[in-house]
Amino acid sequence: MRNVSETFNFSQIRECSSEKWIESELNALHNENIKWPTKTDDFFPYSSDPHAFWTGYFTSRPTLKGLIRKCNNLLQAIKQVSAILRLNRGEELERLAEAMAVAQHHDAVTGTAKQHVTDDYYKRLFIGMLGTNELLSEGFRKMTQSSNSVPKCTEYVYCPLLNISSCPFTEDQQSFVVNIYNPVSRVSQDWMWYAGMAGNNTESIYRASGAYIFRPDGSIKKFSDVAKITAIYDDSLVAEIHQQWTTWVSQVLRIYKDKNYVESDWLVGPIPIEDGIGKEIVNQFHFKNLKTNQTFYTDANGREMQKRVKDFRPTWKLNSTEPVSQNYYPVTSRIIISSSDGKTKAAIMNDRAQVSCKC
Repeated sequence: MRNVSETFNFSQIRECSSEKWIESELNALHNENIKWPTKTDDFFPYSSDPHAFWTGYFTSRPTLKGLIRKCNNLLQAIKQVSAILRLNRGEELERLAEAMAVAQHHDAVTGTAKQHVTDDYYKRLFIGMLGTNELLSEGFRKMTQSSNSVPKCTEYVYCPLLNISSCPFTEDQQSFVVNIYNPVSRVSQDWMWYAGMAGNNTESIYRASGAYIFRPDGSIKKFSDVAKITAIYDDSLVAEIHQQWTTWVSQVLRIYKDKNYVESDWLVGPIPIEDGIGKEIVNQFHFKNLKTNQTFYTDANGREMQKRVKDFRPTWKLNSTEPVSQNYYPVTSRIIISSSDGKTKAAIMNDRAQVSCKC
């Protein structure tokens, strides 16, 4: 820096690198012998006013969140296969990787973009997925060539629309072989809903529930006391139970014979709004006789676990203005509850970013 004095006929020149400045500041702090507090909790859920807890985007556009997670799983699988078999197919991999990168935008994976922008995210991701078909086929072909126990196939086809039971290749074939990559598979459960708060957002007391803000209007409601069972399948590997609560809320429960978990594959929507009421859908699990002291744990973006306590913040006093939404926290990969004595635990693993509470 150069400082020219107007009073005296000389110049003052001082030079300082950022490294030296940081070093001098750190030395000064050490000399002060200051003890800094350690913060281990986070700032969730964030609120911008007394009636605006930003817990809506934790679960907005669940289909897009699910597709992004699915594309990430596919991308990681392709990277593994490409590295192991040394496939020189960087262009296909990059196309999906770039689509995934764009989908991490703060208005993409959050589900808060306009509809036409969201449509473009879907398009990019789907193009990226389709571009990996040949790469996956080449990888599976090379892997099966070295195994005598796997049937040899002339063609490998990836079916990205299994969520709607659509795979044209299987419809035209008399026989085929299914390759499954890394599959992941008794709890009481209810599907319930909140009415979304209506408002014009002119003031905080008129805050509406939406993509960013979750603000329910009234208490939670049940769709039905008992779900309708539409189909049951049972064989030596897995049992499937198909359930339906309404015409637009259904799920498939899978119980694998040699596993100690239950897989839930749910389908919600399109959510009817002809009555002028927005609806926030809740999948509620009941763990009877599990005393948790209103405490549960959610992952910190897939890494360490954060302790959550209902109506409590570890480092500041909570001003309870929204008793429901202030207790909802983001869940990227898992939520865990544990009994007070630590002897009983339960975990829910999700396939997309969602939101949860111990309500």
